[in-house]
Amino acid sequence: MKRLSYVFLIIVLVALWSCDAIEPIPKPTADTGSLSFARFHAIGENFTAGIQNGGLVEGFQNVSVVAMVAEAAGAAVPEQPIVSENGIPPLLYVSDYSGPTIDQLPTPGTPTNTTYAGIYNNLGIPSALLTDLMTQGPAAGGGFALVLRSNALGGTAVSQMVNAQPTMAMAWVGINDVLGSALQGTDLGMTGAAAFAADYATMLDSIVAASGAVVTGNIPDVTDFPFFRTIPPVVVNPATREPVLDPGGNLIPLIGFDQGVPGPLPLNAFVLLTATDSLRVGVGIPVPVGGTGRPLPGHMILDPTEIAAVRQRVAELNTAISTESSSRGAAVADVYTVFKSAAASGAEIHGDVYTFDFLTGGLFGVDGVHPSALGYWLAAKQFVTAMNSGFGAAIPEPKLPVGPLRDPGLGQTSSNLIPAYSISWDEWQGVLSLFRVQF
Repeated sequence: MKRLSYVFLIIVLVALWSCDAIEPIPKPTADTGSLSFARFHAIGENFTAGIQNGGLVEGFQNVSVVAMVAEAAGAAVPEQPIVSENGIPPLLYVSDYSGPTIDQLPTPGTPTNTTYAGIYNNLGIPSALLTDLMTQGPAAGGGFALVLRSNALGGTAVSQMVNAQPTMAMAWVGINDVLGSALQGTDLGMTGAAAFAADYATMLDSIVAASGAVVTGNIPDVTDFPFFRTIPPVVVNPATREPVLDPGGNLIPLIGFDQGVPGPLPLNAFVLLTATDSLRVGVGIPVPVGGTGRPLPGHMILDPTEIAAVRQRVAELNTAISTESSSRGAAVADVYTVFKSAAASGAEIHGDVYTFDFLTGGLFGVDGVHPSALGYWLAAKQFVTAMNSGFGAAIPEPKLPVGPLRDPGLGQTSSNLIPAYSISWDEWQGVLSLFRVQF
C-alpha cells in the first residue's frame, strides 16, 4: 500500500512538472459597444435602491441591481447612500427556525456616505412614487433626505439625474405606484394609468436629453410576491399543517371581507402576511373549528376584484413604460416576464431551481415584498440583456451574488410554514413605511 502511494505521488509530481503554470480563469471582458459607463446613474425607488428584508443596509446595497449592472459592464463601483448595520429600518430576520419566528433587529443603522460631494450613482429612493421623483427634494425627509441630501445637487431625483449628465442612464420606476396600495389590501391608492404615462414621458424627456443612452425596466406582477401568496384563504391545522376539511370533505374558508362584505373568503382571495398575528389568536377562523368567528379586516385581504384591478394597472403601466421608452430610443428590460416565469415554475440558476416560496424559495427576502440578492440578480440580467440587444453591446451576465442563497434549515415549501411562523404587526410597520398610499 505504501509503495502504491509513493508511485502515485511521483506520477502527480511529474505531471505538475511537465505542465505550464495554472492561470486563473479570466473574467469575461465587457464589450459595451457604443455605450459608455464613465458616468452610470440610475433612478427609481425601493427595488432600485436594493432594499432586502425590510431595510436598506450596506451588504445588500452592494448587490443592488445598480451595483451588479455596473460590475458586469466594468464600470466603477457606484456611489450609493450607504447605511451601516442594522439597516434603515432595522432588518427583519428569522430568530427561531423551529417556528420559524421573524423578528426585527433592535436598533437602526446610520448613513455612512453622506460626505460624498457628488450625485449618487444610485438614486433609488425608498417610498417614492414616480411623481415624487419629479417633485420632491431633500426637505421631504426619509429616503429623499438620505439620497438627495442637498438642493445644491439639483433638488429632485430627476433634476439630479439631469445634472449628473450620465453617459449611461437607468430608470426602474413604477413598482411603488401599484405595490403601495396592494400592501394595504386595496386597489384604491394606485397611480392612475393616464397620469403615470404623462409623468413617465416627461421624466424620460428630461433624462434622454441629458444622457448618452437610457435603459428602462418594466414592473413585475406584484400579486405574485410571497406577501400575497403564502397564507391560503382556508383554515389550516397548526399541528398537521394540512387544510382542515368539513364533514363533507370540503375546505373551510377563512372569514374576511369580499368587496366590503364580511363572510367566507373566496378561494381565489389573497390573505396578506400582515394577517399572521390575527390568525394565531383565532381572528378570521370560524367558531366551529376553534376560532373567534370575527372576520379578518379588509386591509389584510386582497379580494378577487382588487387582485384583478392591481394586475390590470400593472399591465397599463407597463404599456406606458414600453411605449414611452421605445419612442425615445430607450431599451426596455423585461423584468415582468422573467419574474412571472419564476413565480409560476421557478428559475433555474446554475443547476438549481429557485422559487417565490416564502423563506424557502431563495428569490425573495424575509419581508416577502423585496427580492433577495438572487432575485435582484434576475432583474440585473434583464437590464444587461436589454442593453446588449438595444445598443449592440456584449456585456456578460452579472456575477452571481455570494451565498447563502437559500437556507436548507427551513422546510421545502412555503406551505410547510403557513400556520407556524409569526411576525408581529408592529414589525410589519417598518416594511409598510417603505411604501406610500395616496387615497
